Amino acid sequence: MTIVAYETLNNEPLDSPEAPCYKLTIGDNNNVLSRVLYHPVPRDNRPTITLESIELESSASRKIGDIWWVPLGEPITITAQALGLPNGGLMVMVERVVNASQPIEDLRFIATIKDGVVTLPLQFDTSGNYLITAKRLNEGLARIENAPFRLDFETMEFDVYVPVATA
Repeated sequence: MTIVAYETLNNEPLDSPEAPCYKLTIGDNNNVLSRVLYHPVPRDNRPTITLESIELESSASRKIGDIWWVPLGEPITITAQALGLPNGGLMVMVERVVNASQPIEDLRFIATIKDGVVTLPLQFDTSGNYLITAKRLNEGLARIENAPFRLDFETMEFDVYVPVATA
């Protein structure tokens, strides 16, 4: 099956933000199978700001591959450069996940933004696997009507473990 024809309903170009929806004609071997009204997701013209030079400060955490191993209760601080972000605060959702992808809960931490530096203090009180993703933060920003930006950064993954006391 392929799209064999498409047209907007108001004669606007398909890449126009004014195009509210368009009609797709789907078929195979010159047989029309269906016509679909497609409503594109509204475009987001807000700038995307990339978090760069991301660092994690901790006395006992270590990075294994792409995953940070963090002892339960260990205070950690994440910093990043973010030129273009206004000074203030940012609510950061940290998702506790199973199978390294399926969220089962989220924790909320407040990052401070000052002079292009984002600082996020964290401390995990439950062992498990946690993610900080641009996708989740941007979903939150999308719910804030006047949020002037979106974020882009590599996902951060944490395995929070219970340290075993040695005698």
